[in-house]
Order: sequence, then structure tokens, then C-alpha cells
Amino acid sequence: MPVCIKRKTLRRGEWRGGWETRFAFRPYRGFGGEGVAALLRVDRAAVPLLRADGALLCGAGCDWLQLAPRAEPWWCSAFFSAEGQPMELYFDLTAGNRLCGADSYFDDYFLDIVADPRSGSVERRDEDELLLALKAGLLTPAQAETVLRAGARLERRLRQSLPALTAELLAARQTLAPLLPPR
Repeated sequence: MPVCIKRKTLRRGEWRGGWETRFAFRPYRGFGGEGVAALLRVDRAAVPLLRADGALLCGAGCDWLQLAPRAEPWWCSAFFSAEGQPMELYFDLTAGNRLCGADSYFDDYFLDIVADPRSGSVERRDEDELLLALKAGLLTPAQAETVLRAGARLERRLRQSLPALTAELLAARQTLAPLLPPR
């Protein structure tokens, strides 16, 4: 599979799978500093998003909360079940986030950090894709090293503060939910 740098947006309009969502966003201050938070409520998903173990991560009735901090090289996607339970926190490592309100975006630099708020586990994923991107010339050695260092810092931080972050994400979801347009 060829590797390429993918641009991802706050509205997730690039997402394929027959999704219909409602969207709300607002400025955010918390884990990661100042930035933007957005909530996507999934009303329909022809192709739901599955966890690595095959369990449902996000589909019809679920919420997808995103945090995009201004001064951090990561973008957080927090997935909530239809019952409002946090299922997974997925951090894309970036070269920095471009914050422009509802049109905010980032370029995905391959390495991901995934945390399970239920078990407390934190793991690194897709380091192989980062190395393929380096070999393909999509990233310089310095960029790849920066991404690896940022990932290691984020892993340490998540291991120390996952319960507090999970509570913060639950509160952000509750703040954004009333701003969603009616179905």
C-alpha cells in the first residue's frame, strides 16, 4: 500500500462510508492548551468505524469528539458509544494544526497514539507507516525524529493523566451536544 500524507478536517468531510452527521464546534482550553473542539454526532453510517479488535468504535448513534490544540503536534479523536461511554482516544501526530474555525485541519504524519479509557492502556501504532514515509521521501529524517519524540512525550503524558483527560473529554462532549443542530 503506497503511503501519502493525508489532510484531515474538523468536519471530517473527507471521511468515506456513507456517513450523515451533525456538527458543532467552539473554542477550547484544556488538555493541550488553547484550540478548537468539535463534536460530530453520527446519525447514519453505512460503513461504521471499527476498533482494531473488530468491535464497533463509531457508527450510527455514536459521537466523535475532536480536540485540535494550537500549540501541540497532535489531534485527538475521542469516540463515545451511543450510551455516552468513552470508547477510545485516538491521537494523530501532526506537523501542527491549522486552526481556522469550522474549517480547521491537519496533515497526518502517520504515527498514532491510542488510549483505551476503560482499561487504561496506551499504545503506539503505525510506526511502520512513518518509516515507509521516511523511505519514500515524504518526511525528512529530522521530521520523522520530531514526530517520534512528540509521540513519546504524548504517551508519557497519557499514562500519567488518562482518567483526568477522559473526564475533561466527557465534559467537552456535554458542552458541545446542546449546540448540535436538530436532526
